[in-house]
Amino acid sequence: GSGTGWTSEWLRRLNLRVVSVDISVDMLKVGQSRPGGSESAVVAADLEALPFGRGSFDRAFCMNALHHVPDPELALREIFRVLTDEGRLVLVEPGTGHASNPTAQAAMSDFSVLEQDLEATELMGYCLGAGFPYVAVRPLSYMTGEIELSRDELTRWRKWTRTKRPARTIGKIRRALLE
Repeated sequence: GSGTGWTSEWLRRLNLRVVSVDISVDMLKVGQSRPGGSESAVVAADLEALPFGRGSFDRAFCMNALHHVPDPELALREIFRVLTDEGRLVLVEPGTGHASNPTAQAAMSDFSVLEQDLEATELMGYCLGAGFPYVAVRPLSYMTGEIELSRDELTRWRKWTRTKRPARTIGKIRRALLE
C-alpha cells in the first residue's frame, strides 16, 4: 500500500531498489511524480493477491496500509509468500482506536476508505499464522530505546498496566517485604 509514494521515495534515497505496490493507480501516479519516482517500479495490485512469485523480495515495508485491507490475514500470507526465507517484514499500524478517530471516520464517509483497528497482539497472531517465525513489537519512540516485546510479553505488559494502581502498589510493597 505505497499510497502517494513518500516512503518509496525515502527508501530510494537510501539507495534501495523499490517496487511500489498499491491498489490505486491514481496513488501510484502521484508517487511516480515525486522526485526519482519514475526510477522505481510501480505495480497496481491488491495486497491480498500479489502478482509476484514466491521468494521474490528480501524485504517488505508496509506502513499504515494493512488496516485498509479487508482481510489482513490473507494479505500477510501473501507478503510472507513473496519474501525469501530470510526475508523481513516491517509493519507500522496505528493500532486500537484508529477506526473511531474523527479523521478515519471522515475518510470512510467521504472516500469510502476502509478503516479498521488492528490491535498489536492480534496483528502479531496474524503474522505468526501467516508463517513468520519471529514476530516482535518495537515501540516507535525515542523514549523507549531498544525495547522489543514478543506477543506473550506484550500481553503480560498490557495486563500489568491495566491493573488498578492500589493493587500494583500492594504488590510492590509485598515484593519489597520479601526482599
